[in-house]
Amino acid sequence: VSGAIYLSSANSTVQPPIYEFLRCTFIGNQAKRRAGAILVYGAPPVIGTDNIFEGNLAGERQINVASHAIKLSRISKARLLGIVPEFSGHNPNLTAENGFIIENIASGVALDDDTMFALVDMYENIVDDGNTYTLQIVGNNVSTFPEIIYSSSGIFHLRGLKLYARPNSTLNVSLYTDGIKTFQNVIIQGIDKPDSLEAKLQFRSCMTGEVIAEDQSCFRCPSNFYSLALTPNYEGKCQPCDNQKMICRGGAEVGPQEGYWRMNAEADIFLECPNRNACLEAPIIDSKLSPTSVCAEGYEGNLCASCIKGWGKTSDGGECFDCRNNPSVYLIITVTLAINIAIIALSAMDTLRASSDT
Repeated sequence: VSGAIYLSSANSTVQPPIYEFLRCTFIGNQAKRRAGAILVYGAPPVIGTDNIFEGNLAGERQINVASHAIKLSRISKARLLGIVPEFSGHNPNLTAENGFIIENIASGVALDDDTMFALVDMYENIVDDGNTYTLQIVGNNVSTFPEIIYSSSGIFHLRGLKLYARPNSTLNVSLYTDGIKTFQNVIIQGIDKPDSLEAKLQFRSCMTGEVIAEDQSCFRCPSNFYSLALTPNYEGKCQPCDNQKMICRGGAEVGPQEGYWRMNAEADIFLECPNRNACLEAPIIDSKLSPTSVCAEGYEGNLCASCIKGWGKTSDGGECFDCRNNPSVYLIITVTLAINIAIIALSAMDTLRASSDT
């Protein structure tokens, strides 16, 4: 586990030994894991600035000095990917942060962000000693599924974890791990117990399309059901879909069937269009179902009952057509006008004859 030197004062209960490294050279040392040059268990040594460390590898990572895990820390994805470098100094950091906040949690819904906690040593390295450790979240009025989270390479991934609590609540919890061994001669500042971490969980309200289930989870209505209740934390039931008029993909993702019209995303009334061919089935846009109606080409307005500019129809329930591309329309209009003029002219002549006879 250490490429060059292994130091241990783990069994020292009174006065730990003092180790000093001054004007030493560590070059090209290798270990399968943990530390390329010096691995520390217990009290940290004094490492002077006049030492030389070059090319000391632990696995594929350049780690000169490492120790046992002393704290549980929240880490970012950027650090895991190496975008943010790990601490490279040789002076131990015996402080820990507390009071982390995990926000916008949907009760009973698997976490989809990459919230991670790691076992970290006194030199800010993530500790991967080849073992698997556990993490538990403990607090009043909160439960988790699964109850135990297992580490992978020293990291606890919370993605996929389900947390259950009353929606729109904030709870204080403790994160406990068995991956930290406490030593009497190593005092960590900022926390009472090195093997735990205090955190705050903030649960969001159940949104439109979700209902509160018996286990307090925000249950998203499944396919062929829906909920359009605008009240947060709705405790009613999911409504069955009227498949003749509606398309229901679960939650509040609802749209009109072909031949039906819906005013907006909150409306729960679906009206049949006078001309059913004018109202198209709700399309999928960016993987989401359009909540409102889409009119066929040439149609617009409520119930898609009007024609766009340049289009016309011969009756209220008739179909819209493009006047510019329909020469027969002008012939029909001309004939209709001619007939109307003839009728008016004949009527006027009859009136004049009747007047002259009298």
